[in-house]
Amino acid sequence: LNVLGASLQRAGRLAEAEVVLRGLLAAERARTPANPRYVAQATRNLAHVLRDRGAHRESIPLYAEAYALHRGVFGDAQP
Repeated sequence: LNVLGASLQRAGRLAEAEVVLRGLLAAERARTPANPRYVAQATRNLAHVLRDRGAHRESIPLYAEAYALHRGVFGDAQP
């Protein structure tokens, strides 16, 4: 679903990409236990779509969340 959402984004089908990625993010967050890497990827991709749609205020906290999750998974040394 992450790849599908990113592909839809690249094709300019932003509304469809947003629906797919919001659904994926909800599913990833609902997993027990949640995998922070997968949550971060879905969050980042949704933030990209929102940015492209012009919803910058909504995308910024998602980027911050994805960054924090990635740092937690990969540590500070990961570029």
